[in-house]
Amino acid sequence: MNSIGFAAAIVGIIASFVIVQYIGDQISNYLSFITVIIGSVIMASLLYFEAFILPGLLSPAPQLVNQQSELYNFKAFMRIRVIGGIIFSIGFIAWGIVWLASGKVPVWSSICMMIGAPLFSLVFLSGNLRLLGVLLYSAGLLGVGLKILGV
Repeated sequence: MNSIGFAAAIVGIIASFVIVQYIGDQISNYLSFITVIIGSVIMASLLYFEAFILPGLLSPAPQLVNQQSELYNFKAFMRIRVIGGIIFSIGFIAWGIVWLASGKVPVWSSICMMIGAPLFSLVFLSGNLRLLGVLLYSAGLLGVGLKILGV
């Protein structure tokens, strides 16, 4: 699950640079874009940790897999998870509004992005809701990509 989320976050970062050029020169476009990039980088780094580093830590200490363990309750780790999720969510909700206002992006794609990004990034949600968020987030990016390609 986290490796899928990590891949989606990386694709989102790369796609964001193309999308910001497609939407055009609007200050709201650039402000929401910067927020999206900051949130995406934080989320990608957290997902990288959970997908690739944490399994290596778990082999000698399987008790860490419990999300109530010291690792997950470490205040700095939790702050970064919450702050990253909030920045990511705010950025994509704001960017979705900019997409709707521009009229250059399909409405369904904007709505998928505005719903999917918060579901994906809010770390206190269950795994199934986060997976739904990843799917909606990916569908939103796919819709924008198809529009940009003229399909």
